[in-house]
Amino acid sequence: MTGAASEREGGKREIGIFITHPFHVVSEWEAMGELFAESDAVDAINYSVAWYDPGLDPNTEIGEKAIGEWLESQIIPVDVVVLLSSLVPKRLGRRWIDEALKYARPLGKPVIGVPPGPDATEVSEAAAALCDATAPWSVEGILAAYDRVLASRDSTQASG
Repeated sequence: MTGAASEREGGKREIGIFITHPFHVVSEWEAMGELFAESDAVDAINYSVAWYDPGLDPNTEIGEKAIGEWLESQIIPVDVVVLLSSLVPKRLGRRWIDEALKYARPLGKPVIGVPPGPDATEVSEAAAALCDATAPWSVEGILAAYDRVLASRDSTQASG
């Protein structure tokens, strides 16, 4: 699935997504997952799993390594990372966003930031600074931002 999202028969795009999360379910993560699942525009595979073995202590070397590998395995197959801006100001949320970006960036995964929820319109400056682009809380908006990032990368590579 890596690279540009593909188009399936019938014109529906197929895309792998990772939605940032703090390793437990938060309402915004559920809402974004449902948004993609219910979309007629895209056939999305949500690789993000907002759970980990509570027996693993992320504050130990072994626990941090195991959770990091689990997180990386969720990011490797995706086309795009959707950053929930509501998590940025929260200490625990920000920790796992930073960890996700540690894996997403070297893999070249576009990071698209979205507002704190479906009724919000703005992505904070702090969240936007972590992203390649921002988008409204909609599948169409996220796909458009994703396409802009890829087009920008393609034009940069062509001129370089």
